[in-house]
Amino acid sequence: MVHAEGTSTGWATVRTTTALPAGEYTLEHTLGSGDSLFCELKSPDGTVDLFSHSSVNRATIPAGDYQMIVSVPPSKTVDQAITPILRKLN
Repeated sequence: MVHAEGTSTGWATVRTTTALPAGEYTLEHTLGSGDSLFCELKSPDGTVDLFSHSSVNRATIPAGDYQMIVSVPPSKTVDQAITPILRKLN
């Protein structure tokens, strides 16, 4: 879970890198309140593979290191928590 509080002056992000086995994944998130935060999973080459807030929330990915990113868009005032949910389907 990530709790964000304040007003962003640009893209405000929290990143963590994790090794994932190959497979099909979905990415979702839960919010404590509001809708300004979202999560994304990026592949090693920087291409966005999954977004938690769009229809692009399911993909088959190769094994490798991926960045899980929680973001607040520019000029947003927030005081909310978000929990990324990454599920391996197979």
